[in-house]
Amino acid sequence: MRLAGTAGIFEMVNTLKPIQINQIDSVWGIHLRQEGIQAVHFVDALFGRDTVIDSSRPLNLEPKHLIPTQRISTSMTEQFGLQGYIVNANWIIYKQMIFSFAASLLFVLITSACYAYLIRTILRQKTVAQIKNDFVNNMTHELKTPITVTYSAIDALQTFNLVEQKEKRDAYFNLCKQQLKHLTELVEKILSMAVDERKNFRLQREVFRLVPLIEQLIRPLELRASKPVHIRLTDETEPTEIDADPLHLKQMLENLLDNAVKYSGEEVHIDIRIRQTANATEIRVTDDGIGIAPSQQERIFERFYRVGNGDRHDVKGFGLGLSYAKDMAERHGGSIHVESREHHGSTFTLIIPFRHDTRITGRR
Repeated sequence: MRLAGTAGIFEMVNTLKPIQINQIDSVWGIHLRQEGIQAVHFVDALFGRDTVIDSSRPLNLEPKHLIPTQRISTSMTEQFGLQGYIVNANWIIYKQMIFSFAASLLFVLITSACYAYLIRTILRQKTVAQIKNDFVNNMTHELKTPITVTYSAIDALQTFNLVEQKEKRDAYFNLCKQQLKHLTELVEKILSMAVDERKNFRLQREVFRLVPLIEQLIRPLELRASKPVHIRLTDETEPTEIDADPLHLKQMLENLLDNAVKYSGEEVHIDIRIRQTANATEIRVTDDGIGIAPSQQERIFERFYRVGNGDRHDVKGFGLGLSYAKDMAERHGGSIHVESREHHGSTFTLIIPFRHDTRITGRR
């Protein structure tokens, strides 16, 4: 009975249809494509663990970079089974990951850029705060000095009863007058920077000879300087004319000359050269002062920026002169630039173009 039953089972197995390996491979391929996997694949029919009895593998396929699936048993005794293989699966995985990798890389770059911008902003804010503090300290000192001197002179007039002594009385009065004039000039320099905020500001341009205006600046500068000042004025295209606002041009040139005196040694030589081209007037102010370091030359035209250390008062000022000169030059449609070497002096070149309706002779 037992032998008869076993023989019957074998007869049933023999009547079953054999496995169609190519059909299984085709069905598996459809499933892979539905999952978005486009790859070469095949299926092996196995006997035991690794004996291939049938396969859908292409004949010319090299067995490299294969990733196997889990072995699936097709018999009760697990002697027969199926195992699938995907060719170059690593590249497929990389392709699926490339979007995530690119997105992650982009996120890292954006985050790094944000951090860099944040750090730059913080450092810039720190620099601006330091510059403003320096400005306040210098402004306080500059404004306090003429007030203190004037107060002391008035106190001396009252204390020592100098009404009868005309010479000393006049000297104290002149001192008060000079200090008040100096205070007025300081206030005007600060207020002159407010033109940046005035949208309705207009230059009052006119054509005039340049030499007389510069000569008005030279003598007072030599008198008020606390050191020997030697100024040479050369007109290369005499008579040189300029098409500018005389009030603001005078202030611009005064700022350049003041800086030449401030940033120099015990004695200073200043060479002023002017010349006129077909389209513009050029003014070059050269000194033999201490010069400007290359790292500072790009910043000297910034408002409140001063060459030097902190709130030192050996070189007085607010850091507004060159910023004002640059702003006014640009409002005239011109420019200003500097050439300098440390310990060898500086040359500032101011270029003011003529308007289109202005002739070289100054007649419109």
